[in-house]
Amino acid sequence: MKNILTLSLLALFLWSSPTLGQTPPTPSDAYQWHKAHSAKGVLILFPGFGHNAASTQSEFPIVEAANQAGFSVLLFNFNRHLWLNTEEQATLAELTHNLLAYEGQPMDKVFIGGYSSGGNVALLLSNYLLEQEHPIMPRGVFVVDSPIDLQQLYEHSALAVERNVAQVAVNEGQYLKQLFAQALGHPSQDLPNYQEASPYTHSSGTITNIAALNHTPLRLYTEPDLNWWQTERGVQDLSETNSGTLHQLERFLAEEDGWHQVEYVATSGKGYRADGTRHPHSWSIVDVPELLEWMDKIAE
Repeated sequence: MKNILTLSLLALFLWSSPTLGQTPPTPSDAYQWHKAHSAKGVLILFPGFGHNAASTQSEFPIVEAANQAGFSVLLFNFNRHLWLNTEEQATLAELTHNLLAYEGQPMDKVFIGGYSSGGNVALLLSNYLLEQEHPIMPRGVFVVDSPIDLQQLYEHSALAVERNVAQVAVNEGQYLKQLFAQALGHPSQDLPNYQEASPYTHSSGTITNIAALNHTPLRLYTEPDLNWWQTERGVQDLSETNSGTLHQLERFLAEEDGWHQVEYVATSGKGYRADGTRHPHSWSIVDVPELLEWMDKIAE
């Protein structure tokens, strides 16, 4: 599988392991810390593909409430990744470990979540941490309308280009098709590459990249608003959206042994951007107080 990792990522995220009181492990523009007094846990959040920590804080106002509830919040600027190879997973795990160690934050009560492509990162990193029996042990993981099946994402992108209904969908579809063609090939000929990269591949029932999460509370947030997608993007069926793919995963895991803590959280009318624009693909579909209650219960 071709690797689209830029050299700048490794240059930024390779360092020696610090301890509390030493020099910070990596430039502070790679993340934002919002630390709670005497934190009982840590919430780690990854942004969407073209977003960063600042936009996460703007679109998802959880920091103050999380701090009041006793959770420190680590917002990453790490973005533009729909998948992580093994080297990237190891590097990101080391970065996270060093940041928590330097700040003296608890590692046994960590919650990891992400919006859109950031949800893919959250799943793959969490799986790696558990698989490696890493000092950081995720207690709960959640994704927010994430495109977890890259084969389906390619196919849905191709449909958007072919239908040519909404220019924004066409532009995104063309970009993703080119990205996948260069990095993974075409699903019809290079399916193993997509299986290796994706958290989930529906066509083959592949969950290898999230298998270590089978005893970890997992939430799949989405807002299945078919009317919006039809009107604004020319989508014809919910199966062509992240909502459909996440529902497929939830139903698949329900039939698998050990997956007893998976929740498909479908909302209605909650998807709005910070500027008031209606969009079901938004951080706002997550109910902040209820999410913190979920975390608090697990952290007990």
